[in-house]
Amino acid sequence: MIAQNPNSRLIKTILLLASTLTVMSGATISPSLPAMQAHFSEVANSDFWVRLVLTVPALFIVIGSPLAGQIVDKVGRKPLLLGSAILYGFAGSSGFVLNSVFTILAGRAFLGLAVAGVMVSATTLIADYYQGDARANFMGLQAAFMGFGGVLFLSVGGFIADLSWRYPFLIYLFSWLLIPGILLAIYEPSRPKADTDRDTAAPVSQFPVRLLVLIYTSVMLQQMALLHELRKGQGFPISVVF
Repeated sequence: MIAQNPNSRLIKTILLLASTLTVMSGATISPSLPAMQAHFSEVANSDFWVRLVLTVPALFIVIGSPLAGQIVDKVGRKPLLLGSAILYGFAGSSGFVLNSVFTILAGRAFLGLAVAGVMVSATTLIADYYQGDARANFMGLQAAFMGFGGVLFLSVGGFIADLSWRYPFLIYLFSWLLIPGILLAIYEPSRPKADTDRDTAAPVSQFPVRLLVLIYTSVMLQQMALLHELRKGQGFPISVVF
C-alpha cells in the first residue's frame, strides 16, 4: 500500500475522478435516446420507458443516499467506495448487452445506488482527509471536476452514439479504471472514538429532518434543471418524465 498521505497526488486524483462518476451517470447516454426509441419502437409506450432510462438513476440516488450514509459509518469509507465503483461498472455497462428496455431500467436503478455510494464515500473521505481551508479548496476542485466530467463524458457519448446507441454504455466501465487506485492509495481514515460513541448514542429526535429535506430538494432541482437542458437540446418534452 502507498503511504497514507492525503496530500499525495494519487489520492487527490482518485477522489476527483471518482467524483466525476456522479454527474456522468445520467448525461452519458442522453445522445443514445433517439436511437433507443427506434430500437424499442415495438414495445408498448416505448417513448415513456426509454425516457425513464435517463431519469431512473436520479430517483435511486435519492433512495440510496440515506442507506449509503448508514453503510459508510458501519462498513467504512474505502469498502463502500470500492464496492460502489465495481457495481457502477457492472450496472452502467449492462445496457450494452441487455436486449429489454425493462432490464436496462433495472440496471439503471442499480447504477443510481452505485452513484449514491460513490458520492457519499468520496465526499466523506474528503471531509476526513482535509480540514479547514484545505477542505474548502478541495471541495471547490471537486465541484469543478464534476462539471468538467459531465461535459467530457457527454461529448464522448454523443460522438460514439453515432456508431451505435449501445456504445455509450461502455463509458461507465471507466469506474473500473479507478479500482487499482482505490485499492492501493485510498486508506480508511481513523475516527475519534468519542465521535463514534456520540454518533451511536444520539437520540432519534436529533435527526436533522429539515436539513435533509433542504438537501434533497436542492439535488432534485439540480437534476431537473440538467435534464431540462438536455431535453431542450434533443427535443424531448420534459413533461413526459416529470
